[in-house]
Amino acid sequence: MLRLLGLNRINFLVKKSFIFLALLGSVFLIFNSPSNVYAEDSSASLTVTGNFNIDLTPQGTEQIMLRASGMQAIAKTSSIAGYSLYVSGGDENGNFTNEKAPNSILKPLKQNSYYGFPSDGINIWGFCSQPYGATNRCDSSYYAIGKPSAPTLLKKSDTATPSDGFTYKANLFARANQQIVSGKYVGDITFSLIVNDEITSTLVTGRDFNKAIREATGVTDPTILNNPTTELPSQISTFKFAKAEPSGTDKKTVKVSIENSEEPVYLTAVKNYSNRYDLTVWSNAHHIVANQDSSYMFSGLANLYYDIFSAWPSNNLLDFSKVKNFSHFYYKIDSFSKSESSYYKINVPAYLYNAIAKSNPTNIDSMFEDANVDPHLILNTTGPISTNQTFKNNGKRSYSAYISGNFIENSSDMTSLFEGSQISFNSSYTASENFGQYTTSTNSMFKNSSTTMIDFGKANFVNLTDTESMFENYSRNYVRFYMPKKANNSKLKKMRAMFKNIQTDSDTTIDLSSFNTEAVTDMSYLIGNDQTQRYKYSRVSSITLGDNFITKNVTNMEGMFRKVYDVRTLNLGANFDTSKVTNMFAMFEGGYNLQNLILGDKFKTDEVTNMSRMFAGCWYVKDIDFSKFNTKNVTDMSYMFNDATAFRNFTNTAKFNTEKVTDTSYMFSNTRFTTLDLSAFNTKNVTNMAYMFDRTSNSVNVTYPAVFDTSKVTDMNHMFNESYIKNLPAAGFDTRNVTNMSYMFRRVYYMKDPQVFNLNTRNVTNMENMFELAFESQPNQNAIFGSDFNTEKVITMANMFKESNINEIDVTNFVGAPEATTMASMFDKTKTTKITFPATFNTSKVTDMSRMFAQMPNIPSNYELNLPFDTSSLTTMSQMFYSFPGTSINVSSFRTPNLTDFYMAFYSAKITNLDLSHFDLENVTTMSSAFSDCNNLASLNLTGVKTTNKLTQMSSLFNRNYKLTTIDLSGFDTSNVNSFYYMFYQNRELTTIYVSEKFVVKPSADKSYVFDDDNKLVGGAGTVYNYYNSNANYLRIDDPTNSKPGYFTYKAAL
Repeated sequence: MLRLLGLNRINFLVKKSFIFLALLGSVFLIFNSPSNVYAEDSSASLTVTGNFNIDLTPQGTEQIMLRASGMQAIAKTSSIAGYSLYVSGGDENGNFTNEKAPNSILKPLKQNSYYGFPSDGINIWGFCSQPYGATNRCDSSYYAIGKPSAPTLLKKSDTATPSDGFTYKANLFARANQQIVSGKYVGDITFSLIVNDEITSTLVTGRDFNKAIREATGVTDPTILNNPTTELPSQISTFKFAKAEPSGTDKKTVKVSIENSEEPVYLTAVKNYSNRYDLTVWSNAHHIVANQDSSYMFSGLANLYYDIFSAWPSNNLLDFSKVKNFSHFYYKIDSFSKSESSYYKINVPAYLYNAIAKSNPTNIDSMFEDANVDPHLILNTTGPISTNQTFKNNGKRSYSAYISGNFIENSSDMTSLFEGSQISFNSSYTASENFGQYTTSTNSMFKNSSTTMIDFGKANFVNLTDTESMFENYSRNYVRFYMPKKANNSKLKKMRAMFKNIQTDSDTTIDLSSFNTEAVTDMSYLIGNDQTQRYKYSRVSSITLGDNFITKNVTNMEGMFRKVYDVRTLNLGANFDTSKVTNMFAMFEGGYNLQNLILGDKFKTDEVTNMSRMFAGCWYVKDIDFSKFNTKNVTDMSYMFNDATAFRNFTNTAKFNTEKVTDTSYMFSNTRFTTLDLSAFNTKNVTNMAYMFDRTSNSVNVTYPAVFDTSKVTDMNHMFNESYIKNLPAAGFDTRNVTNMSYMFRRVYYMKDPQVFNLNTRNVTNMENMFELAFESQPNQNAIFGSDFNTEKVITMANMFKESNINEIDVTNFVGAPEATTMASMFDKTKTTKITFPATFNTSKVTDMSRMFAQMPNIPSNYELNLPFDTSSLTTMSQMFYSFPGTSINVSSFRTPNLTDFYMAFYSAKITNLDLSHFDLENVTTMSSAFSDCNNLASLNLTGVKTTNKLTQMSSLFNRNYKLTTIDLSGFDTSNVNSFYYMFYQNRELTTIYVSEKFVVKPSADKSYVFDDDNKLVGGAGTVYNYYNSNANYLRIDDPTNSKPGYFTYKAAL
C-alpha cells in the first residue's frame, strides 16, 4: 500500500481584529512493495498548495467576521487498483487552540451546512466551496472536516487517476465574533492519499492457454486438444475480461494462471443460444501478465466471430510487456463465416496491438501465418528477433495494416516473412543503415506475395547467407526493386530462384552489383521464369550484374535468365565464369526481346551436360559464335534453338560434339536457318528426334554427317513436320527401333525422296497424321511402300494420308494392321487417284473408320473401291464414305456385329449400287443421313438387315435419293426412334417402302417433312401419295379399309 501525507501547520493569529493563517506543506512517503515478481512500482504523488491571509478586522458595524483562503490538493497515481483521498484538521477534537489561552479555541464545523450556520456557529473553522472559483469568500455550502482519528473522505476510486491527477479545490474558512480572545491559534490540516496495492497474476504458457480454450469449449479428442495447430471446430462469438465468473447454465471453467500468481485467473466458456461459445477471462487481479512464452495462444481458432476482440480492455489489464515468444500467436485463426471469410477477417483492435507493442520479444515466427486477421504489428526490439514466416499466407485478400517499428530491421531470420501475403503497409518502408545487420536468411521472404515492397537501398546485410526464392512469384504493379547499394561480403551461398517468376509492370530493373556471389553454386532461375504458359513472363527491362558478380563456383544455371521479356541487352560481364557449370537448361529461353547477348570470354561449356532449351524463344538474337562451344559432355540438346527465329547460320561447329547426346527433339523446331552444318554431329546415342526439324523454313540447306546414325532412335514424331528440308540423310537413317512416326512427314513441302516410303517400320506403333498434307510443292508422286514398311505393330493410323498430295497409294506390301484400333480419316481428302490394297488386309481390331475415305477429290467417277477389311470390331462408320466420288464401293467383306454409329456413312457418295444385306445393324443407335444425298444410288439392298430398339435416330436417312425405287426396311425396329425428320424427303422415283410390324412410331418422335415430294410413292393397299397428305399420319402400313391409310407396304419381318 502506498500512503502519501500532506501535513499543513495552520496558525490562527488574533490581534484584536486580525487573524492570520499560514499554510506550510510537507510530504511524507511510506511504500510497501507488492510481492509479485512481475509487478511494477506504481507512481503516486500528492501536492497541496494555498496562500492563507485572513483578515477578520470588522468593517464598519460588522459584528461577525467570515473570512476564507483558497487551497487545493492534487493526487496522482497510476495504480489501476485505485486510491482514497482523505483530509483531517485540528487536534484530537478537531480544535485550533490559542497558545496563550488554552481554553480559547476555534471549533470545527459539526456538520455540513448549505443554507447558513446554526446558532452555535461562531468561532468555528471548516471548508467551503468556492463561488465561481473565488478563493477569498464562500458560497452557501460549508463542509465539516473530521478530526485526525476520523478523517473526511474526499475521493475514492477503483481505478487510477487521470494522467494529470485528481484535483480537490476548496476554501479554508474561519468565522468569529469580536469577543474571540486574542492570540495565536495552532493546529494541523492533513491530506492523506492512500493507494491500493495492485494484484498481479501471470498466465500459463500460450500453448496451455490454447489448450484451455479447447477444453472449455468441449473438445475431448486428444489430437485436437493437445495440438494447437489443428483447427478448433468450436465456434466462438466473444472474448471478454471480467472480475467475476460469468453466469450461464452450460459452461465450463479452466484455470489459466501459473501457481505462484497472487490471485487465480480463470477462463470460462458459456455456450449461448446459437450453440457458440462466449469466452471470459476473469480474476480479481488488477494486472494479468502474459507468459514469457505466449506462443500458440490463439492458434487454430478457425471459427471465430470476426469482431471477437472488440471488447479488449483499454486499461492494459492483460500485460504483454514481458513476452519473449509470440510465435504462432494468431496461426490459422479465421472467421466462422467461411463463405464470407475473405470479407469477414478477424479485426484486431488498437488496444490489443498497442498492448503487444510494449513487448520486446525475440521470436515472432509464424505469428500471423495462415491467419485471416488484421496483420497490425508495431514492435521495437533491443536486439535480434526471429521473424520466420511471421506473415506467411496472411489473409484471403489484400489487407491494409500498421506495420512499423524496428522488428524487421533487427530480424535474424526473414525466411518466408511475407510469403503468400497481400499486405499493403499504411506507409512506405525504407530500410535504415542497420537493416539486416543480424539477418542470415531472406529465403522466400516475398515468395508468392503482393505485399508492399521494402526499399533495401540502405540495408546492410553483413551476415546474409541465403536469398533463395526471396522474390519468387512476387506480383505487384508499380513496384521497384531497390537492392542494397552497400557491397556485402562473401558469406552469400544460396541465390537460386531469387527473382523467379516475378510478375510486375514493365520497366522493372534488377541491380545485383552489390552482391558478392563468389561462394554461390546454384543460380538456377535467378531471374528466370519457369511457368509453362506462353504469356507468363517476367517484365524485367534491365539486369545489372557488376564486378562482384563472380560465378566461378556455380554449377547450375538452369533457367537463369529464362523469359525475361523486356531485356534488350544482356552483358554477362568479365567475371561471368561458367567453367564449372553442368546445367544450362533454358538459360536464355524466352528472351523474346533480347537482341544483344554478350557472353564474355569466360563463357565455357566444357562441363555442361544439359543444353536443352538454352536459346529457345530468343526471337531477335541473330548469331552466336559457336566455335567456342565445347559440347563433349552434353547429353541433352532438345529444344536448344526452338523458336529462335532470327538465327540464320549454324556454322563453325567443329567442336559441337554430340557424341553423348541422347535427345535432339525440337532442336531446330520453328527456326529459319538458311545453313545447318551438322557435319560434325555424331548421333549414334540419340534416342529421341521428335520435332527435330519441325517447321524449319527458308529452304534450309542441311549438311548431314557422312553417317547420320539413327539406329537407337525410338521417336521420330513430327521430325520433318512442315519442313522445307528437301532430302533425308543419304546414309545411316536407320528406323528399325522407331516406335512413333506420327506427323513425321506432315506437310513436308519439297521432299521428293522415295526413301520415305521404304523406311523400316517394323516396331512403329503410331503412324497418326504421318503424311498429312505432305508433298504440297511436289505433287503427283506415287507412294509405293516397300517391304520394310511394315504396319504389323501400328495401333493408330488416324489421318495418316489426310489431305496429302500423293498421286497413287500402293499398300499391297502391307500385311495389314492387326493391332490397329483406329483408321479415322486415314485417307480423308487425300488427293490420290488410286488406292491399292492387298487381297486381305487385317483390320480385325479397328473400332473407328470414321471419314476414312471421305471427300477424296481426285478419285475418278468410274472408280471401284475394293475393301478387303475385317470389320468385326468396328463400332463407328460415321462419314466413312462422305462424298466419295467413285461409283462403286465393295464392302462384301464387312461384318459389323459391334457397329453402333452409322451417321452419314455414305452421305453424298456417288455410288450407284450398294449391297448391305450382310450388314449387322442390331447395335446401331444412329443412322441419321446415312444415305442422304446419294443422288446416283439406284439400288440399295437392305434385305435381311435388322435393327433393334437401340436405334434412336433416323433423320434424313434417305433424304434426296433421287433414283431409288424400292426400300426394304422390313427388318427395322423403330420403336425407340426419336426422329424421322426428312427421312424420305424428295425421293422422286420411290414407289415402295417395305416395313413390318416392328416399324413403330412413337407419338413424341419428330416426323417433320418425312414424305415431302415423294410423288410416286404408293402404299401397299393402293394409297397414292398426295401432297396434301404428306404429313406424319401416313407414316404407317397402308390400311385404308380400317381408315388408316399410309405409304408403307407390309412385309413380314425375318
